[in-house]
Amino acid sequence: MIRIQAVPPSSDGGSFSWIYHNPFYWSMCKGLVVFVGGVFFVRAISDEWDSL
Repeated sequence: MIRIQAVPPSSDGGSFSWIYHNPFYWSMCKGLVVFVGGVFFVRAISDEWDSL
């Protein structure tokens, strides 16, 4: 197994750099984005089907 050490967050990167270099928070962020995107997509599709 290859283990890559995370680079410590820099002071100018802000919170995005801190989230990106933390595997747990990065996975949670990606999951949240996919979930919210899926909800908007399904709502848009269901609105289209209701109009038919």
